[in-house]
Amino acid sequence: MPEKAEVMLKLSVRNHRPSSGFTLVEVIVVIAAVALLSAIVTPMIVKQINDSKMARARNECQVIASALGDFFKDVGYFPSMDASGNPGKVQILVSGTEVPAKNPFLGKTSWYNKGKSDTLSNHLTQNSPKGKKDGYTTTGSENVWRGPYSDDISADPWGRPYLCNVIATYSTDTAKYRKTLVLSAGPNGLVETSFDAKDSTNIAGDDIGMVIHRR
Repeated sequence: MPEKAEVMLKLSVRNHRPSSGFTLVEVIVVIAAVALLSAIVTPMIVKQINDSKMARARNECQVIASALGDFFKDVGYFPSMDASGNPGKVQILVSGTEVPAKNPFLGKTSWYNKGKSDTLSNHLTQNSPKGKKDGYTTTGSENVWRGPYSDDISADPWGRPYLCNVIATYSTDTAKYRKTLVLSAGPNGLVETSFDAKDSTNIAGDDIGMVIHRR
């Protein structure tokens, strides 16, 4: 019996060691290391995000420009018809469903609604210039609308519309309008490229875009 009691006593003994923890110095070192890594990594991540948005904007400007070119091949002129069926009446085309009103980000370079604006989707995605159904000829002519020419592109990566000064494709005022552009206002949201684009006009500031027509 004494031997059995001794065994039971040994089994009941537990090894109680004090729990280990972090000292204040160790906590401070860890926090400093995390802060340092964040300071290094965060700008890199932000730059990659911005670069990705800019690349997407360039690609979508190219898609719109290509669609406008396909439209021209079929119809014989760039999309500028109004609701009355008269070509050469729309001055500016925008992506999305709303024509931009005059505001600070558009006003300085005249990229705003002058009452002669329309959406890209009304010409490229569906045949409804200025909302008029089947505005372009679809049968009985060599030059007919054979769209859709693109999926609807609503906005650039910063949530603003793409813009096209389509007036430059038909205006006789060659002293003012020579280049047709597809533009995104870029990261700063300010259109810095002149609406009255001449031969010498370049895409300005951080605007992103394509030249689709030069006379």
